[in-house]
This record gives sequence, C-alpha cells and structure tokens, in this order.
Amino acid sequence: MATKKSNDTTPSETTALATSAPSSMARADILGGLDVGVTGLEEADASDFRLASITLNFNGMINNEVPPKSVWVNTVTETTSKTKRLALLVLHKSRAWTEFVQGEGTKRRCSSWDTVTGTMEDGTTRACAGCPDAQWRLESGKRTRRCGDVHNVVAMERDTGELVMLRAKKTAMDPWKAFLNKFFLGKRVVNGARSNIPLFAFETQLSAEMIASKSGNYAVPVFDVARDEKGEPKVLPVEEIQFLAETARGVRELYLDRVREVADASDGHETAAADDTSFEFGANGDRFADASKTAPAETETRFG
Repeated sequence: MATKKSNDTTPSETTALATSAPSSMARADILGGLDVGVTGLEEADASDFRLASITLNFNGMINNEVPPKSVWVNTVTETTSKTKRLALLVLHKSRAWTEFVQGEGTKRRCSSWDTVTGTMEDGTTRACAGCPDAQWRLESGKRTRRCGDVHNVVAMERDTGELVMLRAKKTAMDPWKAFLNKFFLGKRVVNGARSNIPLFAFETQLSAEMIASKSGNYAVPVFDVARDEKGEPKVLPVEEIQFLAETARGVRELYLDRVREVADASDGHETAAADDTSFEFGANGDRFADASKTAPAETETRFG
C-alpha cells in the first residue's frame, strides 16, 4: 500500500485555518442556540452510550461466516470494511496481562485502568510499580513479559459519525508510537514553543496488510493521514476541528467508564494466535509496519 513520503515538518497553521465549508459532521448545535429546557433524555446515562470496537483478525461469525482477517469488523453493527476514515479523539493508557487459552478464549490475568493499581483475575489488587509480571524475562530463549501497556483510542468514523474504539498493544505499540511521533507529538510550533498537534487535526486512514509468522498468517493494521494534492498532511477545516475538540472533551469527561467496559470486553475477541492479535490497532505512514516484522511477533512485547 504505497503512500507518499512526507517529512516531519510542521504543517502550516495558516493551512489549518483555511476557509472551507464545514463538514456535515460538524453539527454540534443543530438548534441554533435555542434552549428548550428539556431533552426527553434526562434518565439516560453513560450506560446507554454505544461504543463499538473495531478490530482485525476477528474470529467470530459475521453473516454466517468468519470474515477475512484483513477486514475491519465493527463489533456492534457487525459490518466489515477494508478501510476506515477516522478522526481520532481520545487516547487513554492502561495496562493488561492477557493469555489465550485454547478452547476457552482470552483470559485476563491482571489489568489496570489507571496504570497504578492492577486487579488480578481473583479480584485481589497490587501495585503496578515494581510488579514482577511487568518485567522483561527470557522464556525459551525469547525476550518477553506478561503485562504491557495498552493504548485505548476513541475515534469518530468520518463516514457515519459513529464513535468507535481501537486498541494498540504488544507489537503494535512500536508502529503506533511511530505514527504519533511522526504527525502529532511536538509537531506544533507557536511563538517558538513546541506542543502537540491534536489527534483530530487530520483524518486518519486505516487499512491492513497480511503478515506471516511462525504461528500463522495475520493482518496488521496500516494507517496514515489524509493528504492534499501535493502529498502533504491535509489539515481538517477549523470548524470541524472545533467540533471534534468538543466531542473529545465530552468523551473524556463523561464516558471513560464506558470506554473501560468496551476495552475489557474486547479482550474476548482475540483469536487463537493471541500474539498476532496484539495488532488490534497499529501500523504505518511510510511502511511503519515493516519495523514490527523484525520483532519476534509470537512472544515479544515491545515498547518505545
């Protein structure tokens, strides 16, 4: 999947504020400021908030058949697609130790939503700092560790406006961090000071490619940002960025508990090659996925 190569220069902020018609997504106030005083949804809460997980290597049935590993599966609508157009909204870091048990599926041995305190399978808690299961070790001559970082990312589908979640962990962490560092982290310069470009400043484009390993073939997510006619990252219109910023703020303030529920449930969608399905989210702007091929995908969990 060839993409045009870009350098790491900061996109022009005048381009970011280019005047263009607001997207149909930007419908934050369809009532034109009218205060009706009642919505009819006063008893609705976070438990009613629908958040789908989208994943590759799905092992369940969609329309009475197992979908190809390389298509994205929406676990709520049970629809599939080869590509996704997203506006990334919120990143929340957690930690997890999961294992695939043949015939039983994925077992979550321990997890921590705040990366401070872990909850074991039997309900007991322990501190993440200094935890022996988070330490690197050699097993059968391979470098591995049981517990690792998970990046839970809430995004908005640009084609439908639906909120979905993706998760980066294990061998997907290197390409995911490469993507963050290439386009977002420290890439904005205002009055000589560096800061981060918002996740939702660009459209993120997801696809996938197949990888072969000792444990079988599996799909690796591939992603990039949308480009303009010159091949440079295309910044979204300012009106849309403002709308997405409000949406991101609402997700973080109101719905992180629901995000946690979906994250916990998505562990059960992993397939028999549990090491391969660490690529629930990942990939590459300029073939970043190639970097993950150099790691022993079947056991090694790599970070930073």
